[in-house]
Amino acid sequence: MRSVRAERHRRLVRAMRVLGRLGVSRLPGFERLASGARRLMFPALANGGLVPVEFDGYVVCVPQAALTDYLHRDHEPLTAEAFEAALASGATVVDVGAHIGYFALLAASRIGPTGTVHAFEPVEASADALEQGIRVNGFENVIVHRIAAAESPSTRQFLVGDRTQESSFYPSVLSGNVASVSIDAKPVDDVVSGRADVIMVDAEGAEIEILRGMSELLGKSSGAVVFAEWCPGFLRAAGIDPFEVIDTMQELGIREIVGIDDNYDRRNLDLSELRQRVYADPLWHVNLRGVVGQLPPATHARRAHERKRRHHTNRSLRAWEALGRT
Repeated sequence: MRSVRAERHRRLVRAMRVLGRLGVSRLPGFERLASGARRLMFPALANGGLVPVEFDGYVVCVPQAALTDYLHRDHEPLTAEAFEAALASGATVVDVGAHIGYFALLAASRIGPTGTVHAFEPVEASADALEQGIRVNGFENVIVHRIAAAESPSTRQFLVGDRTQESSFYPSVLSGNVASVSIDAKPVDDVVSGRADVIMVDAEGAEIEILRGMSELLGKSSGAVVFAEWCPGFLRAAGIDPFEVIDTMQELGIREIVGIDDNYDRRNLDLSELRQRVYADPLWHVNLRGVVGQLPPATHARRAHERKRRHHTNRSLRAWEALGRT
């Protein structure tokens, strides 16, 4: 299958921008000539449907509507660099909100056949693209879970955005929601056993409940590196205090939390800098990075008790709801 080399395409985009600044792009026939050259250099772009885009050692199958995010610029370059640095051969990686698999497939290409990637993606079209990417790469170390991650088991309404990467339990502040679908949701703790070495959570406002639903996993994963998207605009739209995400991470034993700002090319933003910046731009967002510390045994026991209590409460509620329908 022909693929588009991302870096080669970005060089073409940069060259076109230079020609635009020089005024060449305004010459008669330039756009037609440039479009022809692009089709000749990247024939895969002429095909409908998913476009295989080649990165450094792996391929992601990208929908036509998302090509700009992956071909015209580096996709979250600082976060990808930090994520890759945390990977090691044989690692277990959990990617919640995997979308089409940019990070899941990056991880699979680095951890080798003895490692495992658990990729959670409830949106059907995105999960299809992810599984296509797994086949194209020939990976056998990725498990796709077509469910949403949450704090407790349930069936919930999920809002699918016109940009599928912005789908969530909550309305998107960046794009319109085109459909509401019923999906299964489970805690990560109910799906992933053992420990994890790297965790990525990108859930458009649902990060808190997802992190709480993996408290047992975090308790077994001392030293694991955790990444979580932090978009104050999404969180406020969901009625959540943005700093509750950071508080939750700390309560779950995640330490050394810093922000990675891919848009402004800044890494290792400390908490005081995040607090100063958060109110300046309602759409500003970063990825948080932290490390799981060692928790005392009493904390593990308390969390296990709380987990069982929540499970029994939810089961009782579902039973009452079932009785009400009969």
